[in-house]
Amino acid sequence: MERTKHNPPKTELVPRILQSVELNPLPLGIPSKEANKVLDEALDRLKQIEKKARIFAIDPATHCGWAISRTVYGCWDLTPKRDESAGMRLIRLRSKLQEIIKSEKINLVVFERPGGRFKGAIIVQSELQGQIKVVCEDLSIDYRAYSSMEMKKYATGKGNAGKPAMIAAAKTKLGYPKDQNNDNECDALWLLELAKSEYK
Repeated sequence: MERTKHNPPKTELVPRILQSVELNPLPLGIPSKEANKVLDEALDRLKQIEKKARIFAIDPATHCGWAISRTVYGCWDLTPKRDESAGMRLIRLRSKLQEIIKSEKINLVVFERPGGRFKGAIIVQSELQGQIKVVCEDLSIDYRAYSSMEMKKYATGKGNAGKPAMIAAAKTKLGYPKDQNNDNECDALWLLELAKSEYK
């Protein structure tokens, strides 16, 4: 393809496109043929996501909220049992995530970035996020992380909204049952809605 002065070289576009699908950007100095190939593959993947996204949303935590649609969602209890190592939390997540991705033909996984004030919770969230990324890489599934502020602002209009406000918004806007109050499920539902607004 012939370049014009109005179009940036493909080697400049590659890192931007790869970053948008949460892949590692390549250096700008890669050979043009390789850059063209990588760019074409990234564009094809983006088009597939935009046209027929099958999104799985997950709120990484020991009590792990997940959602496939407004009516198909839940919360996994990943708590290690007596005499189990802490690593069983990660193994359970891997197993459940692989099963969902394969059975539901998921092509995009979205999750909340680690954050908060409590060091222990942040460590657990980071470990779980690492497992999500590994599973997605192994299965060639794209993934996208959102901050808590992004999710809360989308749901309520306020980036610092508390759990009661997020649950109330889910009941009002997403049809979440009035007799339920699981904030992990609600977070997953809002992650799903945020991703759908971007990729569908």
